[in-house]
Amino acid sequence: MKFYYKISMNILLNFLSISHDTNPIHQQINAVIPGNLLVVLLEKNYQQHFNQVPTAIKINFQQPAYLNDNLLFEISLTKFQITNSIEQLIAEGGWQFD
Repeated sequence: MKFYYKISMNILLNFLSISHDTNPIHQQINAVIPGNLLVVLLEKNYQQHFNQVPTAIKINFQQPAYLNDNLLFEISLTKFQITNSIEQLIAEGGWQFD
């Protein structure tokens, strides 16, 4: 499964409020997207597409994603990756099940 997602200021601010994230790098004009927000998007889409709930996730962040980046999420039953619009790897990893 593949999908593109652009994280807007509204989505970011809602996530920061819910998560009580006060890190200034997530609140500047060219904000860095919190890794936990990317994990939430990965897990939500995995569960909706595959009708399974992973028990754990292993993720390696390679570089930051920024506000309004057009991100490509590629998700399979066992692994995933996120890249930006210039095909730089943001994160990769895999799902774990009991």
